[in-house]
Amino acid sequence: MLKDKLIGSWSVDQMYSPGAQSDDWIVFLNNGIGWFQSCNWGSCCTETFKWSIVNNDLLEINFDKFYGYEDEIEKIESTFKSKIEINKEMTPSGNNVEVITFDEAFYDSKKYGLETKDVSIDRLNYKLKKYEGAEFFEPRYFKIHKDEQVYYRRRESVIGKIPDSYRENPILITQLMIQNLREHFENEYEIKEIDKEEYELNKEKHLE
Repeated sequence: MLKDKLIGSWSVDQMYSPGAQSDDWIVFLNNGIGWFQSCNWGSCCTETFKWSIVNNDLLEINFDKFYGYEDEIEKIESTFKSKIEINKEMTPSGNNVEVITFDEAFYDSKKYGLETKDVSIDRLNYKLKKYEGAEFFEPRYFKIHKDEQVYYRRRESVIGKIPDSYRENPILITQLMIQNLREHFENEYEIKEIDKEEYELNKEKHLE
């Protein structure tokens, strides 16, 4: 069955020359849980999802959370659907491996090579260990700048232990979000809260 063949970890790098400094993975567990991870020079983002096979050859993926490069977590609701095939192929690296081929590109690739069939939820839990205890709140929007460098960020989660007295105080929650951001920006950067309108107007200009 296609579902059984799909179980495992699949990688773009597996198609070429494993060992590059960047790679994209998609992982399917047999309980219908999975995740996509993109890494570049040690920085990674992860999206978790639930998946199913419809009508024998249609893969449906429903994303639920995004774990970003700067330790942020966002709840997401998006669906990806594509017909898929899994076959042995000779890859550009000269290896004969199992390859999953999507009709619709999954992120930047239509083909992922099988890395291993031996996967478990422990692998995901290890990758996301630093997010344990994270809590969600109303989204806040921030402008981060130093001289001519400007970044815009949306946050809806706080990483780390939150004192009970903070949960009902929006100002203190905002301060905790700024603390989380501060871990990724030098002290020379000024971080201030802005409104959603300013964020929406500027976010596409500053995607670094």
